[in-house]
Amino acid sequence: MIEFDFFVTIFLLLMTVLVHGYKIRALRKKPAWGDSYTYLRIAMEIRQKKRVPKYLNFYYQGNEEKEKFTLPPLLMLILAPFVQLPYRKVILFPSFLDILVAFIVLLVTRLQFDCTWLQAFSGACIYLLSPLNTETSRTVTPRPLGLIFFLLFLIFATLYWTEQGAAYFFLSCLSMALAFLSQRMVSQIIYLLSPFVVLFGYAFWGEEWLFLLGLLFLAFFSAMVLTKLRYLEIFNDHFQRVRLHAIHGDQRTFQKKLGNPVTLIKSNPWLLFLPIFLLPDISLVPAMHIMSLYLNGCIFLGIFWIFGNGVNHIYFASPLVAILVAPHLFANNSILAATLLIAICCAFLIIRSISSFNTKYLSEDWNHCLDWIKKNKFGGSVIVVPQITCPPLIFFTNLHIVSASHGSKAVSFNRLFLKRLLNDTVEFLRFIHENFIDFVLVDKKSLSAESNTGDTYKTISKMKKLYENETLLLLSSQPARGD
Repeated sequence: MIEFDFFVTIFLLLMTVLVHGYKIRALRKKPAWGDSYTYLRIAMEIRQKKRVPKYLNFYYQGNEEKEKFTLPPLLMLILAPFVQLPYRKVILFPSFLDILVAFIVLLVTRLQFDCTWLQAFSGACIYLLSPLNTETSRTVTPRPLGLIFFLLFLIFATLYWTEQGAAYFFLSCLSMALAFLSQRMVSQIIYLLSPFVVLFGYAFWGEEWLFLLGLLFLAFFSAMVLTKLRYLEIFNDHFQRVRLHAIHGDQRTFQKKLGNPVTLIKSNPWLLFLPIFLLPDISLVPAMHIMSLYLNGCIFLGIFWIFGNGVNHIYFASPLVAILVAPHLFANNSILAATLLIAICCAFLIIRSISSFNTKYLSEDWNHCLDWIKKNKFGGSVIVVPQITCPPLIFFTNLHIVSASHGSKAVSFNRLFLKRLLNDTVEFLRFIHENFIDFVLVDKKSLSAESNTGDTYKTISKMKKLYENETLLLLSSQPARGD
């Protein structure tokens, strides 16, 4: 049995090295589409101004509108000293955070839950072989940072509940506050689930679980203090974004639908291990109760969060799955065999996802256009048709994009106003001229798939042409001569 345990651990470790080596090689190849550029551009502004800006000047929403910076700022503050490094190095930051999460999983399973080193290493590998988490780390987003502080909050809260040390309460409170300042979805998870976790814990284990509510309030006020009250703007904007999602549904499809259990399993096949806790000889130790309740809450949100992409909640459940499963990996040969099978499935899903990176790289046409704009030192405002959002544009050029960032206006301005404006040629042109928008950048390939913007394209194509290739057309809002 010992030899088989060792073999499984080595197999998981080799599979992890193979998959992540393949991912890092793909990431370093060339720039890809994604939200990385938004966060890197904000980090550049923080580096230049040596403070967190109140407004994002590279977004433009008309003469009277300024884009307030209402994103949790911690990731950009951390990135600011490194943002001048080559893109091929900066893009590896999320992979570093993945390794840090895996290291925390290893230490917790070994020291807090008294697992063997083989079980602890296997738990770390299980986390690193979670498809959704590996796919997410292909771009620089705040999600891995939020996950780290969410995990630390649960670890220290568990230690406080089991050992009653004041230091653990303080560290748990600080971790939760830093989670609030890292990422919005993890804040949403904590705010939504904590009251229900307290109710459940109070019902089964007594009033000592009320400390989680105290943590929640103290962490909120700690976030306020750390940001000199600016967290209130972040919180309010997030609330407005959730309200808009509740009204309109997903910001891309404007639909409300339940999460697909198959999609949830594909995002993390290790969820299939959770039924082992129904076996008579396997049970949760008390130290796992807090983590298990938040884990089940994430799964519940993954299915029933109908206002957006619910599967993303599973991202924050992945290290909890690894921690809860690791102590029981070597319970019997059947579980070991299942571990090998699921690891192979995860590796297949991850490699298939990485192989699709080729479709997500910036094309040569896009790279050439962005280089041309930068070389010619163009400044001013630009609207991108039909995508509206275009993060690489604000990172690689000095243009200000007519768009909103990732706050509530990403729904109200980008999706509800600008997207609909494209369908009304007269109003679209009026908006351009009244707000003195300098350029229109047309993605011809994307536009051809949007039949309802055809009339708008015919009209704006009469503008003065500055640059064109097979994919893109850059126009000046000044009409061409003779029109």
